[in-house]
Amino acid sequence: YYDSVVMFTFLLLTARYIDNRLRERFVQSSERLAALPAFGTRLKDGIHEQASLADIIVGDELWVATGNQVPIDGELTSDQATLDESILTGESVWVAKRAHDPIYAGTINQGTGFALRTTQLFDRSRICDIAALADRAQSDNPPIAQLADRIAKHFVPAILAVSALTWLLWQAIDASRAVPAALAVLVVSCPCALSLATPAALAAAMTRLRQAGVVLTKSSVLEIIPKLSRALIDKTGTLTVQDLELNAIHHLGSAYDKATCLDVAAALQQLSNHPLARAFPTPRNVRITAPELVPGAGVRGSWNGHRVQIGSAAFCELPGAADRDTHLTIDGVPAMRFEISDSLRADAKSAIDALKDEGLPVTMLSGDAESRCASLAKELEISYVARQDPETKLAVTRELQQAGERVLVVGDGVNDVPALAAADISVAVLESSDTVKAKADVLLLTRKLNGLVQLVQVGGKARRVIVENLGWALAYNAIAIPTAAVGLMPPWVAALGMASSSILVMLNATRLLSWRETSTEEL
Repeated sequence: YYDSVVMFTFLLLTARYIDNRLRERFVQSSERLAALPAFGTRLKDGIHEQASLADIIVGDELWVATGNQVPIDGELTSDQATLDESILTGESVWVAKRAHDPIYAGTINQGTGFALRTTQLFDRSRICDIAALADRAQSDNPPIAQLADRIAKHFVPAILAVSALTWLLWQAIDASRAVPAALAVLVVSCPCALSLATPAALAAAMTRLRQAGVVLTKSSVLEIIPKLSRALIDKTGTLTVQDLELNAIHHLGSAYDKATCLDVAAALQQLSNHPLARAFPTPRNVRITAPELVPGAGVRGSWNGHRVQIGSAAFCELPGAADRDTHLTIDGVPAMRFEISDSLRADAKSAIDALKDEGLPVTMLSGDAESRCASLAKELEISYVARQDPETKLAVTRELQQAGERVLVVGDGVNDVPALAAADISVAVLESSDTVKAKADVLLLTRKLNGLVQLVQVGGKARRVIVENLGWALAYNAIAIPTAAVGLMPPWVAALGMASSSILVMLNATRLLSWRETSTEEL
């Protein structure tokens, strides 16, 4: 059996090689995320000095030369910069930055040198958080993988028992065939195919998603995706762009001049992380005390002894006022009305259409006015529910689940957190707050919503590959073991079959790496 042993070893090592390559692809993507330069160039009194990342504190000014990697998250203090953010987003197109724009560690300077002011310690940078989440997902063991492990755990003792029984029976029938038959049973059985079927597919799928700028924080997400029946997506900052604009400012004859009212409004909005708040300028010499944030509705507080609040007409208790606008009141008296425009993300329509083509209907949930939601929903051809606060968003999610639906929730703000926590799968977009990201099962690192489409498509494909692998492994063993036991399979054929079975499930898993999803640009 010398040639059989050599062939067996070759085929077994081939299967192990494919398995290792799959795992290495995922590990390399995670290591690339976590890989940061050991030093940064600190600017101090106009002098460049090398400093360890551990010695750099928040507020330090750093210099990033052309071609170098950004070492720590910060805010651009130079006039402009050009960055390759593909390590975070998966997008190869370079991104132009302007003064005060956020700069992220791990990105590469593709333009002239620039300065930034650090806003995080090096181990709290976004890239480190993403790497930690990716590692957590890799160590997570979903139910379907646990099932395969349990089967494999009992499989080996069962095969030993079957092999012993085969030897005993052949001893009674034909002793000369007892050892070859028992040996064939031992060799042909393939518990490794069962054990590799699921983790190989999961590793390939997560690597494929990571390349597309989608990071899973739980590997069980891939098992749930094919069961989803409804997507609930927030409007402002999720379906629409984060960079909103003040179209018009109306001073309503308050006792205070327009500039003062605008400063008060801006100071209140600084207390909020809602996308609408980003449309307001930086306030000057205005201090708000006793602030209170009502997620999805507005902000109130005290200014020079006056009760001030900004938000929706309902929040500001202004019946009959324009519901789609933002209002400022001082001591309950209307002081200003702001018309703020938001526009759809460039790929929102194509992404929604692709989700519907995948059999996943979409509903827009928003705390915004009925009129704004209606026009946007009509453009996207989806259903909507307007004027939602965090509690009602949660109620809508649970109501759907109680009706038997499996729900995907996508959001970016604090007002989305309760619904995200209750969802079967929760997704946070790139610009989400830290609170939202902490609750999310999936992070989109690209500014495009087609990451959602890729998530659904890859998840469905991964599920099919896992089922195919498990089905093949079980069917193979169900046929091969009895065939070997009755003496119809010599040991060398058994060795060939066992190794080939492992190779087959590994090659099937690698299809997830080479498979090309339908991009939203093609729809």
